[in-house]
Amino acid sequence: MQILFIWFQKYKGLENFQTNIGGKYHFYYDNKDTLTVKDNDIYINDFFKNSIKNDKIDNLNISAIVGENGSGKSTILDFFAQLMLDENASDYIIIYSKYGKLYKDFRFSHTLYIENQSKDNVKIATKNFYDSSHITIFFSNVFDVRYLNNNFSKDTEEFINISTNALLSRHEKVTDFMYEELKRQIFFVNNYNKRFNINQIIELPTKIKIENIDDKEFDAILNKFLNHDEIP
Repeated sequence: MQILFIWFQKYKGLENFQTNIGGKYHFYYDNKDTLTVKDNDIYINDFFKNSIKNDKIDNLNISAIVGENGSGKSTILDFFAQLMLDENASDYIIIYSKYGKLYKDFRFSHTLYIENQSKDNVKIATKNFYDSSHITIFFSNVFDVRYLNNNFSKDTEEFINISTNALLSRHEKVTDFMYEELKRQIFFVNNYNKRFNINQIIELPTKIKIENIDDKEFDAILNKFLNHDEIP
């Protein structure tokens, strides 16, 4: 599935916002009742094909949201996250493609008309964007003031939030998060080394030395690691 276009009436600090995410067609909503479809003259089909050596990966598309600090990039991603969870609270239009077909999902009280100005006979069926079988992973290594809001969705079967802000918000202290991250790294190397043949890519250490200058907490931290059967 590929998201091609999004419009929403109001979400956080953005109003009547719309953007094309990429694709063969360019969409424009007049903020009334008409969505115009035109050809995207700068679109390059299979742009990433020659740079992919894995035959199992097909139709890879990468889109970038670029803007100055405070321009609303994070707000757009948050809105996408709510759409994935079917928890949005704003009127919206979303155009997406799946298995070569175009679909639209929208929510407002009036009818949405499609004006085709493309050279192709563009057909856009109506279909609910939310799909419980679709798995979404949200990752961002940014640590900013949004962490103070402490308003991150809990992980579900279809949506996993591994952003730094979300991971930090699930711990009472930053040091707790640091210890948890250290534990994850040790377990990951030990559990998935053989499965993914990580040693063929990078040389992994055979021993790990843990030091802590805080003698009061060191024994407790050490016991947490020693009590796990996952570490030989």
